[in-house]
Amino acid sequence: MLIEQLKEISNPTYQEEAIIRYLIDHPEIVDKATASDIADLTYTSASTVVRLCKKLGMKGYPDFKIQWIKEQMMIQSEKNIDTSLDLIEKNESMNSVSSTMSKVYNKVTYETNNQLDKMELSKAVSMIKGSDVVNIYGTASNYEVAKQACYNFSTLGHISQAFHSNNIQYINNVAKKGNEKIVSVVISHNGKNQEIIRTCKNLRKAGFPIIAIVGNKDSEIAELANCTLTMYSKGNVFSLSNLTYRISLTYIFDVIYAALLSQDIDFQKSNALYSFTSEL
Repeated sequence: MLIEQLKEISNPTYQEEAIIRYLIDHPEIVDKATASDIADLTYTSASTVVRLCKKLGMKGYPDFKIQWIKEQMMIQSEKNIDTSLDLIEKNESMNSVSSTMSKVYNKVTYETNNQLDKMELSKAVSMIKGSDVVNIYGTASNYEVAKQACYNFSTLGHISQAFHSNNIQYINNVAKKGNEKIVSVVISHNGKNQEIIRTCKNLRKAGFPIIAIVGNKDSEIAELANCTLTMYSKGNVFSLSNLTYRISLTYIFDVIYAALLSQDIDFQKSNALYSFTSEL
């Protein structure tokens, strides 16, 4: 999205920085403003506004304006979805259910991306990239998501395993050998899962770095971890909260996977990563 691209522009000029800040703080202004209007509001020049638009891959301000308005309408639509409400009602049509679920996916991924600490995310990616083995711990439905994440990491050349219990014997055995760089990922919705807390304590005792993916960044599990990523966790049982939680968790793992892929994409292409689906 353009607003995300604006936030990630490296080394903007002083004038560009003024425009970026204004657009982020006042996204609604583009709807009725010309390039000259934006320039006047930011004490810059219309040519600087156009140059910034081109940095974003647009042909000029008119193209930027069309795309910006389209994206802002989508963002507002996503913000207006309240996942604490009962989104699915009795005997809804297939069109209605399909449309609702599309909006839920957009809402959850949008909110998850917004609340993810990008510094912590970068740290998590670096920890996994520098490891020989990635072990993921999760109970119940978290274990199922963990298995899929393990498969994805394995396609990038990482040995990866999913565990649904403490497995203290395995932790102690690999700690004694000490011949592999192991990073552990632990998952807990509320950050209070006692099985995962015991696992974290055993992992810390063994000296293994921990990445926590939790719904509460102030939880005990988060405090035990070296790196914490926060999931979107709003809703109730009747409003598909189990689904929204899984979407958020899966999204985080997918972002990590994509970041790892991006950092080593030439190697992965040479090893025919993109053709592995033909074997399915």
